[in-house]
Amino acid sequence: MNRLALVGALGATLLGASAASAKEPPQTTVCGRSVRLPTDRMCLRLNWRDRAARLLVGSVGQPFQMRSRPRPAPFYTVTVRFPDSRWDWWFLYVPTRGLIRQTTSVGIAGRGSRSVYWQTVPTNVQTAFDTLSKRLRPFPAPRRWR
Repeated sequence: MNRLALVGALGATLLGASAASAKEPPQTTVCGRSVRLPTDRMCLRLNWRDRAARLLVGSVGQPFQMRSRPRPAPFYTVTVRFPDSRWDWWFLYVPTRGLIRQTTSVGIAGRGSRSVYWQTVPTNVQTAFDTLSKRLRPFPAPRRWR
């Protein structure tokens, strides 16, 4: 499947999932390391009234370019769950590389599969992490990406 078709199908599916679950806002969780205790994992559950949550959810519709897998670097994880829907998505944000690894339960590659790919970071994600990075530090770089 070519990149444009993949992007169009993913965007349409996720935006449709967003509209389908409009009754209840998505649940957004951002994880990294604690600022106070750098060896401890810490997750923030963002309320829909939190601007960062709206920015992260809104990033799905922003333009991007596909990229190849980068060398390992520190990262954050973001999970967005739609309570009234089976469509969720999650991504790794790698700020020093300006990339995210997008993972969806949409199954664009085939029914029942997941779609995983690297892309340039959407502007909304960078904006959200301008404030979130004051509350969390990234996880250390892994030896390799799984």
